[in-house]
Amino acid sequence: MIACDQNTGETPNGPLELRVYPGPDCKGSLYQDDGHSLNYENGEFLRVNYSCQAGATAIKVFSTIEKDGYKPWWSAVELTIYGVDKAPASVRVGDATIHEWRLDTVQHAVVFTVPAARSNWTVELVF
Repeated sequence: MIACDQNTGETPNGPLELRVYPGPDCKGSLYQDDGHSLNYENGEFLRVNYSCQAGATAIKVFSTIEKDGYKPWWSAVELTIYGVDKAPASVRVGDATIHEWRLDTVQHAVVFTVPAARSNWTVELVF
């Protein structure tokens, strides 16, 4: 399962918060528009699909833009991946290995930021 915290009635600062719970039905989508007009009827909305794959040695998360007709308030995503009991050997965003992540041993999660999240992206935790 993949979940987002924000709703259309608020405009927070900072990154979009995305929580990933790897499992057999690990997918979700985000829909966003201006929240008050009918401009979505003219294609002025954003839809992003998220999915993940979990294996014995890696967890991958995918973000795919389905419709890019609205500019969201966020540009980055703070990604929390649950079900992680040990530190990954590496964390990759696209082709780049990142070092700015943290293991939350209380919640069994890895937390990090995907900086350019308004495009298609893939992250991978390798154990």
